[in-house]
Amino acid sequence: MTLAQSMRSDSAVYVPNISATGTAHRPAAKMGAQVVAGAGRLSPQRDPDYFIEVVRRLRRVNEEAKFIWVGGGDQTLVDRLHANGISVTGWLSHEEALDTLSNADLYIHTAAWDGFPLTILEAHRLGTPILARHTSALEHAPSNLVFSTVHEITAAAAELLADSSVADEVTRGWEALLAENTVEVQSERLMEVYRSRAVSNRKKRISTKVAV
Repeated sequence: MTLAQSMRSDSAVYVPNISATGTAHRPAAKMGAQVVAGAGRLSPQRDPDYFIEVVRRLRRVNEEAKFIWVGGGDQTLVDRLHANGISVTGWLSHEEALDTLSNADLYIHTAAWDGFPLTILEAHRLGTPILARHTSALEHAPSNLVFSTVHEITAAAAELLADSSVADEVTRGWEALLAENTVEVQSERLMEVYRSRAVSNRKKRISTKVAV
């Protein structure tokens, strides 16, 4: 039996996910067109079609922006992105992928479902502004960070790209939301789980000896 299986539901402890990415320096000033990025393995779960629809709508209000997908995967989806004028990096080393993401003006997280997304943690550590599609993993995120519809997230993206103060506000929002997603908090919560389990096992041994 695993540790998770042995725990009662009323004793569950939230252990936050973390990113191993160190805080990277972000270009102080960028020249040229703004860059909007999607990222991850190209698959139905990542839903690049959602990204494509956001791109189509954003181009109506920001004709100069460039769009890129960081990652690779299903060739049919790669071709679909290319057909819509979106660059696809293909598979990169972790360092190269993070470097590309750090140079984006906005990361849009399009996953239709996932656990707590590491890409969001990494993008935030890099200082890249993030807007995300609403999923159960992000159900506690404020409404200026996650969005239920393509229309809503596109409007937010257009506003963010047009006003750096909005990008700063969004970044501060993620900072507050991800405050517990640190090595220190993760270690503390894991120790809480192990201590709780050790106490439970000790009580069981004592109970067994008394019964005997």
